[in-house]
Amino acid sequence: MTIMKRNGLAQKACGALLLLALSLCFFSPLSAQRSTASWRNLFDGKSLKGWTQLTGSARYYVDDRMIIGVSVPGSPNSFLAYDRLYDDFILELEFKLEDPIINSGIQFRSQFDAAGNKGQGLVYGYQYEMEASSRDWAGGIYDEGRRGWLYPTGLNPAAAGTYRQNAFNKVRIECKGTSVVTWLNGKPISVLEDTAVRPGLIALQVHSVVQPDLAGKKIYWRNIRIQTYNVKLTPL
Repeated sequence: MTIMKRNGLAQKACGALLLLALSLCFFSPLSAQRSTASWRNLFDGKSLKGWTQLTGSARYYVDDRMIIGVSVPGSPNSFLAYDRLYDDFILELEFKLEDPIINSGIQFRSQFDAAGNKGQGLVYGYQYEMEASSRDWAGGIYDEGRRGWLYPTGLNPAAAGTYRQNAFNKVRIECKGTSVVTWLNGKPISVLEDTAVRPGLIALQVHSVVQPDLAGKKIYWRNIRIQTYNVKLTPL
């Protein structure tokens, strides 16, 4: 299994991948307790406390312990942002798309310019791609509002077919220093070395839609948690 490592917009081979033989027997109960305690929930499952919508008019609400975003026509991209900036971290969550035609994303280490986009506000920075299209780029890294694609998943053929239709998909984003690694359903998808601005926002995107039949489509996020203590990238 081979993955391509992206340095800015240049790429190079990353070598053999993913022989993760982590056995619980190597961890003491104390270390396991510390590891569990180091995770912080960003979503309480009941409200949008701690989250603020920065741009767009998409609707966000909570139901059945999920944050649900609903697309609306005539709106720019909408972003629901957590009220804190993060630099080095591991972020985990699950998402589901109601319709394979729509796409969405998870912003991380991103910035907000209130005067941008002709005064409508502009969120820009790294985005974890959420999509179900035939190109199969879920888990790729897009630079929203800035440079465009940094790591389309076509650079990693082994990632093909990782996205699960009509089901929740498990996201893991690892950021440490200039290194960013994304995972989808337990598989490494993107490996990026980049020096963009940090720290930054974590935000949930509802993409703008043009076609009237795409209005009202839903995106689901749940089990959102972050780890910032003693961050270490998972060996590849």
